[in-house]
Amino acid sequence: MTTFLNVKNNAISALASAITSGATSLTVISGDGSKFPSSNFNITIDDEILNCSSRSGDVLTVSRAQEDTTASAHAVGAIVSLNLTAKQITDLQTALNALETSLNDLQTSIASLYVPLSNTALRVQNPTDTTCFAGKINGAPTATTVVYNNDTKEGSLVGIQSGSNYWGRIMLWNSTRSTYRKIVTVNTDTNTITTESSNDSWASGDNITTDSPVCSYSTTPYFELDLSASVPSTAKAVMLSVQLNAGSYTGAWVGIHPFTAYDGGKMMVVASLLAGESTTIPFLMPVYSQKICMTFVGTFIVSLVQVKVRGLLY
Repeated sequence: MTTFLNVKNNAISALASAITSGATSLTVISGDGSKFPSSNFNITIDDEILNCSSRSGDVLTVSRAQEDTTASAHAVGAIVSLNLTAKQITDLQTALNALETSLNDLQTSIASLYVPLSNTALRVQNPTDTTCFAGKINGAPTATTVVYNNDTKEGSLVGIQSGSNYWGRIMLWNSTRSTYRKIVTVNTDTNTITTESSNDSWASGDNITTDSPVCSYSTTPYFELDLSASVPSTAKAVMLSVQLNAGSYTGAWVGIHPFTAYDGGKMMVVASLLAGESTTIPFLMPVYSQKICMTFVGTFIVSLVQVKVRGLLY
């Protein structure tokens, strides 16, 4: 931190006695000492700049030949004044440059803490049931397909949009094997779930569900939404924009929860209270293991649920 020279307005006097070129103290006219600061200030006498380290009454203790000037003898009556000198300007410039550098560094740090994005993680169009799906694997699955039967809540998988524009993945949990797959698309006509490629040991008869084993709540099942395609493991939170279209029903609700054990105080709710109403709400959600949890609350059918990631907080 820069230590600036002390200043005082109208600080001017004269030498009460002559000083030699080697003198380290001087006396100003009686009573004029109080015109000057008590310490750390520069004075000018003739062409010499001196630094006063301390003042006691009218006596100034000084260091000679400051700021590239030359120590010389000064006669009684020579003017002693506290003037603006080059050092004060350069000290100020140095401090401002340091402040500017610090602000630039801070700006860079802040910019690295929050990274704006604008893409869609999930879009579900016209699901015909509330969450969550459950069923059994029917036949040997391939690396990318699972055929199911004995299902409930199959309609919650209707309308999952796929492709590069919708990169989030609803997680399919195999409770028999305690492993996951990531859902890409679902064909409820053929009871086929297409997943990202996996070399797991899933088999016919295994129990599968979208009900999260982590964020488990009996009356309101949550599914897990994997965000790893665009959200790095170092991200601490995501700025989400959640859109809900209520369709023809009154009182549509979507709950969003961190990927943790259920805690009602952590849940965010997006609601459309009127039939046909569209609601979009942005909020910050902690992200753990690159996932969040969601639910379609109640017994309604919504026409659209869309989750966009607007930014990452590190």
